[in-house]
Amino acid sequence: MARRLVFILRLVLLFGVLSVGVPAQVDESKLAGLDSLSAAERQARLIGGANAEGQVVIYLNLDATVANALAGGFMKKYSGLNVEVGRFSGASIIARVEAEARAGKLAADVIMSGELGILVLVDKGVMARYRSPQLAAYPESFRDKERFCSEGLLNILVPA
Repeated sequence: MARRLVFILRLVLLFGVLSVGVPAQVDESKLAGLDSLSAAERQARLIGGANAEGQVVIYLNLDATVANALAGGFMKKYSGLNVEVGRFSGASIIARVEAEARAGKLAADVIMSGELGILVLVDKGVMARYRSPQLAAYPESFRDKERFCSEGLLNILVPA
């Protein structure tokens, strides 16, 4: 389970790292430049950008144990990068990201929240489209048709 979460986080982080501090409309053009690169070239460019920043900022609403495992696995794989984790409730993530976007200072590289939270941010124009060669590996039912997000976690809860 932790290995799968680290893989998912790695994908999300590597392809979200260009979004710091710019509106989603600008990100679309920056991300479009990556589309013509091979997967290896794209990965190298994204890792280089992340290394230049020195850290990756994640906003999420997961348990501290899971969040720490994700951050630890990522830092182990990418030893030059620090991971800063901000844990919020789903509603708090939306408010925080919206306020940062309005101020032009979006700190998060990755936002892991429930679908409703992500859809609110998409409607507000804060999110860029998710472009990744790895998206093809996701089942169709895990992909957003508009390509703003992909489902990385599926929680099934059954009442007792």
